[in-house]
Amino acid sequence: MSFSSDLKNVALELLSTLGQAVTFKREVINSYNPATGEVDEDAFITYSGYGQPENYESSQIDNVLIQQNDILLLLYSVTEPQVNDIFTVSSKEYTAQNVKIYQGEGSQIMYLVQLRQ
Repeated sequence: MSFSSDLKNVALELLSTLGQAVTFKREVINSYNPATGEVDEDAFITYSGYGQPENYESSQIDNVLIQQNDILLLLYSVTEPQVNDIFTVSSKEYTAQNVKIYQGEGSQIMYLVQLRQ
């Protein structure tokens, strides 16, 4: 095993044990639905992972890039999240404002996602 795969396994173990299940969905505009043979105007693809929501430190809040009620989500997911994905955390919906990828040896290990209601 490589160092990055070891780190990925540790992130998965910690977030799945100490964190919570997280789902996020991405809007797919004008996608073809093979079941109906029609184009869906607004469809969503749902992804899952494990995450730990955290509050930002007061020193990080500038009310421009990071606002008072924003949440920092430490996320492990096979799918890379994107800005504007809609996350469900603790039964509340949030929109991704920013996504930072933590990498090791060229592969992603986990993500830091800034969420806003």
